[in-house]
This record gives sequence, C-alpha cells and structure tokens, in this order.
Amino acid sequence: MKGDSFQTQTVWREPREESVGLYPGLVVHDGRVSGSITVSSSRLPVWAFIGTAIVNGWDAVEKSYEPTSNYGFEAGDLAEFLYNLLEARGEFGRLLLVLANAERLERIREDESIEEQAPGESVVQIDIGDGSGVTLPPPWWDSELATPVIDQLHKCLECLNG
Repeated sequence: MKGDSFQTQTVWREPREESVGLYPGLVVHDGRVSGSITVSSSRLPVWAFIGTAIVNGWDAVEKSYEPTSNYGFEAGDLAEFLYNLLEARGEFGRLLLVLANAERLERIREDESIEEQAPGESVVQIDIGDGSGVTLPPPWWDSELATPVIDQLHKCLECLNG
C-alpha cells in the first residue's frame, strides 16, 4: 500500500511502447498524445471526439475530426467499445467509476489552478518545467486522488484471486 508521499513510478512505459491488440482498432502509445487511447496508430484520441459523437452524432465527428473511417474505426466500433467497457460488473464496474471520478477531480483541480494563476485568460501556457507558464497540480495518480483507485484495485485483485 502506498504511504503518505504518493510518489509513484510514471504511468508511461520506458522505453515508450505502442500497445496494439489490446482492443480492436484502438491503441495506446506512451509517447503519442500523452499515452491516450487513440484510433489505430493515429494521433486521434477517443476522448477528443466521444462528447461530439454522443451529443451531435457520428456525422459531426467525421466533419470535425480526422475521419476515423480512414483507420477502419466507425460509429459502430465506438458503440461496441463503450458497450464492452460499460458491461463491467460489480467491483470492476466500481473501478471504472472510481477511475473516471479521479480524472474528473483532476480536471476540476487543473481548471481551478488555471483560473487562480491566469484569471479570465482563454488561452494559457502550461509550465513544462521551465517556469514559463501556469503550474498544474500533480496528476491524480501522484496525489491523494489515487487512494480510492488503489483501494478499488485491491478489491478487484481480491476478486481475481478468488
């Protein structure tokens, strides 16, 4: 169990690696789009267009983003992925909710930090370690926001060890 320091290893693999075959049509590469789930080996992360797809439909995705069909990924593929993801039950369903909440809380903290350091600005430069911009709080996995995720992961592992 983690201690109070919350110092973690990075969530990205070194050397950077492209993971294919984890789910049809989707890929994770540690050095591409910050390790996001992307359509095929593109730079199009699923998080970028999921809201558009749900609110405005697939045609809006095809008009607003690089056509996903260029990579053999279409509306039905996204629907199947979300169905399979959300089919998780019990402790695994709870894990998805806890992970999503950690991401949500991290985004809220980032927004609050930006508003505090650059009030009213619509575009801000994020500090990448050179002191030239807004400093963001640590990511959820390297802060107290990790605690519920750690707890739920333990519960999932206990289920698997039966």
